[in-house]
Amino acid sequence: YTPGAYNVGANNIVIGDVDLGDNGITIVAGTEYAGVINFADGTDGQQAAEGQIRFDHLDNHMGFSVGGPEAMRINFEKDVLIGTAVNQGGSKLTVDGTITAHRGTSVIPAYNFLGDGDTGFYSPEENKVALATGGISQVFVDADGQLGIGEANPVADIHITRGTPK
Repeated sequence: YTPGAYNVGANNIVIGDVDLGDNGITIVAGTEYAGVINFADGTDGQQAAEGQIRFDHLDNHMGFSVGGPEAMRINFEKDVLIGTAVNQGGSKLTVDGTITAHRGTSVIPAYNFLGDGDTGFYSPEENKVALATGGISQVFVDADGQLGIGEANPVADIHITRGTPK
């Protein structure tokens, strides 16, 4: 094979051969140290490691840094931590900051449940949150704090409508 035949943006070193099966790189470090891949745009200070992927053998976590300190980590329990190195007990995703998601729909809520993808929370329009179960909108809360159960446009503090949500 010819390294120059691969993507011009990343062909300085090409490891492996498509005809030889599995290929890879192993980075070895002691049990109290880390294996590191740095992405540099210079040789002075921070320029030498503007981006970094680091596996720390001391506590078995994979860290990802961008422009300085660690931005994201995956710990030994396969928890994902963004903006923090401290896991919230029992959580598989801990974020220090805001999570923003697509609005979603009643059929595919923005925040749904593993194995039950049509049940969860979504935002059908600006300043409104809804809960869907089985792909059907059931509960709505608007910007005025009005709660609609089976009613998408509540006209009272609590508005309950039986049957299919309107």
